[in-house]
Amino acid sequence: ITAEQAMLGSSITIHDELTRLDEQVLVCQVDGDRHVALPLADVVCLEQVDRSTVEHSASGHVIQYRGDIVPLHPLSDQPHTIAGNSEDATLAVVIYRTTESVIGLLVDHIVDVAPRPADLKPVTLTTDSHSRHQVIGTAVVLGRVTDFLQVS
Repeated sequence: ITAEQAMLGSSITIHDELTRLDEQVLVCQVDGDRHVALPLADVVCLEQVDRSTVEHSASGHVIQYRGDIVPLHPLSDQPHTIAGNSEDATLAVVIYRTTESVIGLLVDHIVDVAPRPADLKPVTLTTDSHSRHQVIGTAVVLGRVTDFLQVS
């Protein structure tokens, strides 16, 4: 195998992996039993964050992540206790890349990674102007009705 053929083989593998990521979603649980899905390609990593490391700044709750200050945004529609004492010592955080920055999305639990369904049903909702996410559709994923989110 020549060096060019080897490099071409590598680029095809990388391209196939990127395509596969675009076709998958990360399914999370919020509000107790509600399932939401995020494009896996925009997920940087999943973190369990100790509540004691959550800090407060003028922009709200933040964490320090790999030398950067990352704002935290709950995906829950319910009031969410981020800092302080709680029965859970840790928070489940999805480190997520938006078009502008990296943010931390707070979820109750990470459920699984699943294929993105082709039959996404659009929804018409009014969204809270303070929210960084909106529901763009619903579909059955992993046997549960799941809201698909667009995060800005």
